[in-house]
Amino acid sequence: MPPCAVAAGRAGASQISATVRMAPGQNGASTNITVKLANVSPGGIHPWEAHLGQCGAGMDDGVFGPTEAYKPLKVESDGMATGTATVPVLTPSTGSYFVVVHASVANPETIIACGNLAPPTQ
Repeated sequence: MPPCAVAAGRAGASQISATVRMAPGQNGASTNITVKLANVSPGGIHPWEAHLGQCGAGMDDGVFGPTEAYKPLKVESDGMATGTATVPVLTPSTGSYFVVVHASVANPETIIACGNLAPPTQ
């Protein structure tokens, strides 16, 4: 995933970087999604999820799988956070997907990062 976009209105905010991996789960009937964030304010707790579509207004077709699968990310003292969600949905081989990271549980409307996933390779 390319560097995530910094949300509008956060001028001067540091550029969050992320890597995301979407892969088949062990049973073949689920998908594991792993996100790793860097350059985030230490101590923060950020809800996140994968969505169908693309980052940007009007391009969101909803959360990929149940929202309960995505546990909030806790940022460590080094500005890094890692989380994995196991979604009970077959791993897609086509389509557009993105990951969104929210400011906090209390402020889910504010997006601090959004990044499109690259299409699968064969």
